[in-house]
Amino acid sequence: MREAAGITQARLATALKTTTQSVKNWENGRSEPKSPRLDAYQRLLNGWAAKYPAPGAAPAGQVAATAPTELSDVTLNDIDYLDLDY
Repeated sequence: MREAAGITQARLATALKTTTQSVKNWENGRSEPKSPRLDAYQRLLNGWAAKYPAPGAAPAGQVAATAPTELSDVTLNDIDYLDLDY
């Protein structure tokens, strides 16, 4: 989904205030982010899933009906939406 959104691992790492290696590890299942990064990452993934459904998945209109509206347009340009407080 990250790639479908046109986001690099480095850009995602910057947005989530972590390292590129951490993002690689999350994507490969070697580790998982901890809160508050986990919460922010989940919001991004949910938004991307609504915006870029997998081939063969429900049409976008059906996805949007089941996903909260504010998540459907989540991008890394919405850094304030991530609300990471450290």
